[in-house]
Amino acid sequence: MGAILIALASAGLAFVATGQPPQKDAVRPLAIKVVSVGDPKPGGVKNPAVIKSAEDLAKAFTDESTRKAIAKDVDFTKEQLLYFRWGGSGMDMLRVQGFDAKTNEATFTYQPGRTRDLRPHNYLFALPKDAKWKVQ
Repeated sequence: MGAILIALASAGLAFVATGQPPQKDAVRPLAIKVVSVGDPKPGGVKNPAVIKSAEDLAKAFTDESTRKAIAKDVDFTKEQLLYFRWGGSGMDMLRVQGFDAKTNEATFTYQPGRTRDLRPHNYLFALPKDAKWKVQ
């Protein structure tokens, strides 16, 4: 099975509805090679796999090198991971809109593409462990 490079989401964070600038480091994309295409089960763009601990990581990714690479970049005592995986148009986009520190919520924006080519999409984000999130 070929390796898939998890795409980097746009790092440009927009202002959220409160008018407060989002915390730049609160939500960060990770660039990790996923060796096994079947890990974890696809949940679609609105239902990512939530990984909150090393145990969850071991359950989600069977490939040891993938787990080690992710674990090296994430502190599970302070962070959780969202792994978005779906198939869709090659022009599909998922971006971090921002992080509202007052509500402790990350907002992601999904924009479906208009092309008819079917492509795999993989996005992995680290965010604060107790943060909420939503996809618009």
